[in-house]
Amino acid sequence: MSKLISIIVPVYKVEQYLDRCITSILNQTHTNIEVILVDDGSPDNSGAICDKYAKLDSRVKVIHKENGGVSSARNLGLELAKGEYFGFIDSDDYIEPNMYESLYAEIEKSGADMAVCGFKQVRVNGDSKVNDADDSVDFSKENIIKNYFTEGIIKELMYAPVNKLYKKETFILLRFDTKYALGEDILYLLSCIEKSNKITYVKGAFYNYIIRENSAMTSSFSLKRLDYIYAIREIEKTCENSYSYATQSVKTWVYRHVLNTVRQLIVNNKIKQCSAFYLENKKYLKENKAKYLKKLSLNQKIDYFLIMYCHLLLKLKVKLS
Repeated sequence: MSKLISIIVPVYKVEQYLDRCITSILNQTHTNIEVILVDDGSPDNSGAICDKYAKLDSRVKVIHKENGGVSSARNLGLELAKGEYFGFIDSDDYIEPNMYESLYAEIEKSGADMAVCGFKQVRVNGDSKVNDADDSVDFSKENIIKNYFTEGIIKELMYAPVNKLYKKETFILLRFDTKYALGEDILYLLSCIEKSNKITYVKGAFYNYIIRENSAMTSSFSLKRLDYIYAIREIEKTCENSYSYATQSVKTWVYRHVLNTVRQLIVNNKIKQCSAFYLENKKYLKENKAKYLKKLSLNQKIDYFLIMYCHLLLKLKVKLS
């Protein structure tokens, strides 16, 4: 008999999408699953929808908790998971019927600790983009870490905890860092990559990632963005200490994100509110200018000089763009 897979779904304010998500999981061709729906204090009807499916299918388990964020919901799911393997699905997304069967077959055949598949980005207007790797892509641990911070297919496929199947015994002690509102997922993924002896890839876009205008990653600027910078600065330190071959790419990646976040503070008039962060990271941009500014686009270089010398022109530039 196939081994049990625990599928963890954090749920918050997604009543419009939740039926499709849960149905796509229950329709998996790998039927030996438990579906752990963690209602993170959702104020809409999402909790009731979860309870409905628990009554219809014994494989569904529902936990209702006070709102604590997606990381706390995923961590609770990990505590309760009984499967030899586990995976994560975001509650506004959905998956193809053979996703877990395909990942499971590959991970069992290869003896890998983690199996990864491609995904499709789907916008609410119906536009879509497939992210899938060809046979030439090297999924060795070293190559993944080296390319985790550059533009390319490795980054796209490895950036989020979804579209993956994990061997529980390898990652049993790992948890999401709840002190960050953003960036906690890439910290978790990097820890998983470090723990893995082998990572394997299954060709095919089996995961459908829905891009919503009001989602955490596409909404307008929020001060939660500062958490993202703190999180990726941790990754920067990890690479400096352990992966010297990735240091150059990660520092360029961090520099780009710091530049954009300081720019957003200026444009959104948040400097006074975040003065310590602003001063610290403006200093960071200046001190690392010679090394990393030259690797950015012309537009980003212009932003750098306007950040340093003329905030009014920066605001005008953004307004006119």
